[in-house]
Amino acid sequence: MRKPPLETKDPQSFEKLELLYTLLKTGEKGALALCICNSPAYRRQLETELAQRLKKDRIALHTLELKPGIISIVRAIKEKIDRLSPEPGWRLALSISGIENTISEAERETVGKPQALQVLNQQRDSFLFLPHPMALWLPEWVVQLLLLKAPDFWLVRTSVWEFSHKGKGSIRSRFCSGATHDIGILISGVIVGIGAGILLAAILDAIKGSRCPACNEKIKRGSPECPHCNASLQWGG
Repeated sequence: MRKPPLETKDPQSFEKLELLYTLLKTGEKGALALCICNSPAYRRQLETELAQRLKKDRIALHTLELKPGIISIVRAIKEKIDRLSPEPGWRLALSISGIENTISEAERETVGKPQALQVLNQQRDSFLFLPHPMALWLPEWVVQLLLLKAPDFWLVRTSVWEFSHKGKGSIRSRFCSGATHDIGILISGVIVGIGAGILLAAILDAIKGSRCPACNEKIKRGSPECPHCNASLQWGG
């Protein structure tokens, strides 16, 4: 597959875009990629490239930019899905941006939880039942807020990548698949402004959130068999 004409100094952008394309192409219900990108222009360039690639696979990539005043991000996504009418023989994928628009200026300056992030944390499991794979785009300062204010939301993500058109960033990510949902994909560097205690809490939360690769239900890490579908499980060290 050809490399996209992306204007970037990040040598890993092509590899990460390839992995995101693969997730949107092959992912099923509940597949969620968290994509960290500080540049809206670069994000739109990536969305355009993804849409062109997926179109060749008869997959329509639909975008949704969240607007100010939205309280339930899940509801906004469901309403978008309800308005879609895929052509016969085509599948759908979603690209969601603008989560920062749901956080008011006043909420950014207070120590409490922004209402939209609080609801997002409460409704996190709803993402597991959304019918199409999706990418959720986040600027880095929102990632910091999510770790602080909505740490349980990280349990439902399939993968995390950072896309930097400047070739540097504070987060390094890799592709994740299988049963472990290892927290190692989330953060292997340091996020400026996030304390070690917050990172440890996110790690512990994610370790508890392993899922069966067959039915995607939550399971206890180390279990030899899924209690929901009876699938045999193998765990890495």
